[in-house]
Formats: sequence, structure tokens, C-alpha cells
Amino acid sequence: MARAWLKQLRSEKSLTQAALASAAGLKTARYSRIEAGYCEPHDGEVKALADALKQTEDFVRSGSSKPKKKTPEKTTPIAPPATAAAAIQPIKTPVVPAVAPKGLSAASTNGPSAAGPKSDDLSDAKNFALMPPTAALACGSLSPSEFRSRLQQHVTFAAKVLHTSKVKPAVWVAWRDFNKEAQTLLRGTDPVPKAPVEPQPVPMPIPVRVAPAVPSKPAAENPTGRRTRGNKNLFGYFLEVAKELLPPEKFAALSELATTAKKQHPELGFMKHFKLIAEAELPLNEFSAIAAETAQRFSA
Repeated sequence: MARAWLKQLRSEKSLTQAALASAAGLKTARYSRIEAGYCEPHDGEVKALADALKQTEDFVRSGSSKPKKKTPEKTTPIAPPATAAAAIQPIKTPVVPAVAPKGLSAASTNGPSAAGPKSDDLSDAKNFALMPPTAALACGSLSPSEFRSRLQQHVTFAAKVLHTSKVKPAVWVAWRDFNKEAQTLLRGTDPVPKAPVEPQPVPMPIPVRVAPAVPSKPAAENPTGRRTRGNKNLFGYFLEVAKELLPPEKFAALSELATTAKKQHPELGFMKHFKLIAEAELPLNEFSAIAAETAQRFSA
């Protein structure tokens, strides 16, 4: 059943669903489902919404501002002693209000949170219903570096969704389209302004002695048909260069995604999955540097 009283009060206060969810410490998608009546809020969420709307918890649950009447506990009266009975005054014990647990953060700098309601938990892929944050594709008031960092976090989570089996088709397609747009923005966003390039003097050509051509080996001597150099192929060199040039935490994250992808598609192999994921996850300048070094080592 839809909670029309929440929508009416939110409209009277000129609040959007995102603004009210942020004030209560909830995710926008989670609050939208609560207001539409698709799920029941737990006690912490009820307390957070009541504080944000300056209403009672009963109002958030049922639209009624009257608190539920509590049945008084039966107590056995104790007769005061005969002497000075009228002088004894009852002592009232102060009631300490219980502190409700804080709600989940609506927006984190570490990307979408895996903890939360069951529909937002990627480990339960069949019930996973979290849609991509399309609002994150707009820079807004963020600086270019902050905007790029936020996109990187969302793209990392999108890759996990796309490599998780049994995700609903509609949810998977939404994350795929979001990942494409985010990748396009990452390749076109350069937070560091480029310094003007000064004209360089043109060097004089140096005569190069051309070595005699070495006849290539016949195809029969390479029965595997794979491009190899020693005991490494092109993807092996790419993995080696990436491990040297990338920070350890970024290399470990890409390796984890490649391992997951290999389990889904074992026919490609770990090193090829690693190169494909690196091309999708890394900024264009980092990937180009690794690819250039790989080609140089492979042809050396």
C-alpha cells in the first residue's frame, strides 16, 4: 500500500525524494520503494524519516500522528508505614530515551555500497534491483578530478554487476548502458590542464644501416599458431607491464575482476580477460602507456 501521507508532507515541504532520502540518511531508490509501498521500513529508517520530517514515528508508519497507547503495567501498591505516611513523596525515575541506530549513507565516495537492503545486495543476484545512478554522469559542482574519481568508483561497481550471473536482464542492460556512458566521459575528461607545447627544433636525419632481412620461419615450426616471444605471448607481456606500471591496489582490483570474468567465460583465459578489463577500466592515457610498452617489449 502506497504511503500517500509521506508524499503529501514531502510535497508541502517542497522536498524531492532524493533530498528527503539524503536528509534521512537513506538511498534514494530505497526511499522511493518505501513511499510507493513496495517494502516496509525497519525501525532505524522510521526513526530517521521521522526526524527529517519532524513528525512522529507513528505518522511515518501509518499517517497517524497519535502515538499508540501503552498498556500500563500492573504493580502491587505498597502501603506506607503508619508514621509520616503523608510526608513520603514518590520518587520519579527519569526515563532515558533509546538512541536509534544511524541509517545507511545515501552517497559514498567509495562507490555504491554492497551492504543494505536485500534488493541492493549483489551477492543475491536474483533479487538484485539496484539501478545505476544516472545523476552521477553530470559533473555538477564537482571539480574535474572529483568528478573523474566518482565515475571511476561507479564504473568499478558496474563491472562487478556485468560480470555477475543471474542478474535480472533489465537491471543488467541499465548498468551496461550506464557503464558505456561513464567510459565515454572518462576518456573525454582530462582534469589536469595540459601545458602549452613549445616548438622543438627538427633534428637532422641520421643515416641508418639497414640490416639484411631474416627469412621468416615456416608455419610448420609454430604448430600452436599463437604469437609468442620465448614462452610469453602478447597478453603475458601486457600483464607483466601492467604489474610494473600500475599501483598495487589497482592491479589487484583488475586481477580480481579478470578472475571473476574467467569463471564466467573460461574459454578466453585470465590474461586476455585482464587486458580487456584494463582497456575498459583504466583511463586512456594509462592504458595507452601500458600497450606501448608491451608492444616495444614484444617486438624487441
